[in-house]
Amino acid sequence: AGAALGGAAAEQRDRLARLDAVKPATRHQLLQRLEVARALLHETSSRAVPLDELARAAGLSRFHLARYFAAAFGRPPAAYHRALRLGRAADALRAGRRSATEIAEDCGYAELSAFSHAFRREFGRSPAAWAREAG
Repeated sequence: AGAALGGAAAEQRDRLARLDAVKPATRHQLLQRLEVARALLHETSSRAVPLDELARAAGLSRFHLARYFAAAFGRPPAAYHRALRLGRAADALRAGRRSATEIAEDCGYAELSAFSHAFRREFGRSPAAWAREAG
């Protein structure tokens, strides 16, 4: 547990260092706001979250949210959320209890083709191939 806490602290320090605010207090406040946005993304895996909604939740402008989120977490909010949703989809496909169509709908994709395209872009193979390899 101590190593995990030390890793989390190091990760937070790295995120703070990547934010280009001048004052340390401003960086801390900014990171707290970004964590609010990130938490919303983690709580909302059944649909895409518009940048406006995310920015309001974090108390930042769309521009600043997009800029600082990418700096802190390595991807813009939409790409981060897509990867999160597709990661959950990959886990569900691996479990093999539900169809790709059901999983796509649960992850907020109205069309199986859009889900399959996004999945292939993220993981380099189709959802069907992923499920076959896992089974």
